[in-house]
Amino acid sequence: MSPRTAAPLAWSLCGVYVSLLGFGLVVGLEATPTFSPVGLDVPVWSMALLGLAFLAFSVMGALVAARHPGNAVSWLLLAIGLSGGLTLALIAYVATALPRPASSQATRLACSAAVARWIAISREVRTLAALPNHSGQLT
Repeated sequence: MSPRTAAPLAWSLCGVYVSLLGFGLVVGLEATPTFSPVGLDVPVWSMALLGLAFLAFSVMGALVAARHPGNAVSWLLLAIGLSGGLTLALIAYVATALPRPASSQATRLACSAAVARWIAISREVRTLAALPNHSGQLT
C-alpha cells in the first residue's frame, strides 16, 4: 500500500474508533450508571478509562501507519483499537436494550458479539506481544 492511500485509511479507521467510543459513552451515560450485559457491572467511568486506553492504540497505530504503511504492527494496533471501540459500543447498546423485551434477540446477539470481540482483542494483544523483532515485520 502506498503512503498516499495508507495515511487517509489509517486516520479514517482512527476516526471510526472515535465515533464508536463517542456512541458508547453517550449512550452509556443516558442508559444506566452501570452495565450488566455479561453479568458484570461496568461503571461508565471505567468504560471511559478503557476507551482512553484503546484510543492510545488507535492513535499510535494511525501515526505509524501513515508514515510507514508496510509496518504490520501499526495495522495491528489499529485493529486492537477498533475492536475495543466496537466492544464498548456493543456494551452500551446492550445496556440500553436490556429493559426492552421486544429486542431480546438483538440484545442476545449484541451481547454475544461483545464477548466475541473481547476474545478477539485478547488474541490480537497476544499476537502483538509475540512479535520477535522491532521492525514491524510479522515473521
